[in-house]
Formats: sequence, structure tokens, C-alpha cells
Amino acid sequence: MQNSEQNISAVAIRFAVKNDARFLSHRDTMRLWQRALSRGRIPVSYSQGFNPHMKMTLPLPRSVGMSSAAELLIIKMHQPISNQTLSGQLTGQLPGGFKIVDISAIPAKLSVQPLWSSYRIVLSSQIDKVLLERDIQNFMDSAAWPFNRPKRKRHPARTIDLRCAVREMTLGNNEIICTVEIQQTATARIDEILGTLNINSTQDVREIQRIATGYPDELAFACQNN
Repeated sequence: MQNSEQNISAVAIRFAVKNDARFLSHRDTMRLWQRALSRGRIPVSYSQGFNPHMKMTLPLPRSVGMSSAAELLIIKMHQPISNQTLSGQLTGQLPGGFKIVDISAIPAKLSVQPLWSSYRIVLSSQIDKVLLERDIQNFMDSAAWPFNRPKRKRHPARTIDLRCAVREMTLGNNEIICTVEIQQTATARIDEILGTLNINSTQDVREIQRIATGYPDELAFACQNN
């Protein structure tokens, strides 16, 4: 049914998500790409067994409501296809709010693990910038910032160090730029970071956008917001 393993190739597709499309869940985004790949007649490789599925992955799930300029989709294919053809056959299948930024071939067996991710948090004009700048400075100057994460579904309650998880954070003109380390043990969530800065109301935040994500060197081309 499938070609041999040595014939499998892989591509990394960087894409942007904006407008109403940002309200799609991770599962809905996966389904959207599955439909687009199927309708675009892309030669995607399938798993074996009684319930075969497309060999594709979104390495870093996007939170509902978050826009992004740096999403990454990895797909494996059983026959080669040019980047131009792939882009042309997929673009017409994607709804408004989704845009392919670039496509690049990658090693089929490459392990794609995100290392860090940067965000732009656009704030309401009502935010007290003086107090916020003080809170950011206090946070960044701290050696540690313990945070009690409550039990969530199958994840038990635990204490994590938010300060260790944040590589950098700066306050600009009505926006915060924040870079978060992607950790195997526990990755800080944006809402948790905002809570430590006393930003707890949805009315205080106009938009959260992922602007860049760091991957191993082999994927450096595919995850920067140019």
C-alpha cells in the first residue's frame, strides 16, 4: 500500500494564522490541514494498520484566540513534489486567515522539537505603563518566581519556576515582547506570565501573537518571522 521507508520525504510548511482563524482549536487546525492536503491531492504518507492516518504534525500547538506569524506544519510524503507545486495546490484549499509563508524540504527522520517561542502581547491603552514596567522589572530581576499551577485534566497540581521559563521580556509602545523557553518538564503559559504582572482581565489584552519560534539548526529557515 505504501512505498518503502527510504522513499519517504518530508517538508516543513511555515504558515500564518490571523483574523477569525485564530479561534480554531489545535484539533480543528489539524482537521483543516488534513482536508486541505486531501483536496489538494498532496501525496501524503499514511500510517499502517486498521485506522491509517496522515503522517503530519504541528510541533507547537497554538492556544485558541492566539494569532501567529510562525506556525509550523511537518508532513511526510511518499513521493516528491516541488515546493511551488505544493504551495499552489494547497493555497486554494485554505480558508481565509491562513497563509503559507514558506515551504522547505527537511530530512525525513528529523526530530522536530521547539526550543523557544516569542510573543507580542498588545495591551489596552488603559494599562498603567508605569506600574507594568515596574512589575516587569521586578519579575526579570528575580532569581526565581515560584508559581503554583493547579490540577488540570490529567495533569496534577505542581509548582513551576516562571522566571526560569522566560528568556526575556520587554515593554514597548502598548505591547510586551516575551520569549519563553519550551521545556520538557513544564512550559510557562502566556496567561500565567500575564497574571504575575497583574494583568488578569481579558479587556487589558487586545491581541496575543506568536511572532517567532526556535527549532534546531536544520529548521532555522522555517521558524523566523521575516
